[in-house]
Amino acid sequence: MVAGLLAGVAAIVLVVPFPEVGVPLLLVALRLLALEFEWAARAYEPVLRTWERAKALPLGVKLAVGAAGLAVVAALVLWLG
Repeated sequence: MVAGLLAGVAAIVLVVPFPEVGVPLLLVALRLLALEFEWAARAYEPVLRTWERAKALPLGVKLAVGAAGLAVVAALVLWLG
């Protein structure tokens, strides 16, 4: 359970700036947590489907979404800091 929680926290931190690393790590975290929690087992499949669809997007769309995500994170850091 601890490994799943640590992987989940790391995945959440990485998913916006580096989705190619963060989302697969999130999938690993959900699989580890699914050994003990039913909600994690149910959450795995929708995340996997969304990730498969996102990988098929054109590069320009991926870059635009990544830039928008980074802008939101930067705005939150500035607003909260």
